[in-house]
Amino acid sequence: MVAAAAAVAGCGGGDSTSSSSSSSRYPALIPRAQFVKQAKAICEAEKKKVGDEMNAFYERRAQETGESIGLVGAVEAIPEVIVPSLQGELEELESIRLPKGEAYEAEAVWQTLRTVLHEVEAEGIYAWRSAKLLPPFRNRAKPFGLQYCIVN
Repeated sequence: MVAAAAAVAGCGGGDSTSSSSSSSRYPALIPRAQFVKQAKAICEAEKKKVGDEMNAFYERRAQETGESIGLVGAVEAIPEVIVPSLQGELEELESIRLPKGEAYEAEAVWQTLRTVLHEVEAEGIYAWRSAKLLPPFRNRAKPFGLQYCIVN
């Protein structure tokens, strides 16, 4: 997953449309379509990864306890699966160059994702299951088609 995302993120590195050189202290800008394509690839890969990890986690908890899958482990799954997943996804998304003309908006999406991550780290399952947690992220991410980048 990381290799695929890195490959996607690396696409167009020599793109003549970037507006700054590598020595600039400001991030390079890329066309919006390229930004969206890279971000969506990261989100899709992360959705699959977190789904697989959650299934494995719940299966392991079911075997350990003898309970049905999903009846135990939800509280522990947040710090063990969800938080690391969100951290990794955020790091990968932040590695994408920003979209020309919408750099502020993209940075605001990442900041909102940081807020989600902070809340989930601090409050665990209570934050994760809160009806108030994801709407701000989804509202900011929707213009880029990334509103379902975080799955809960």
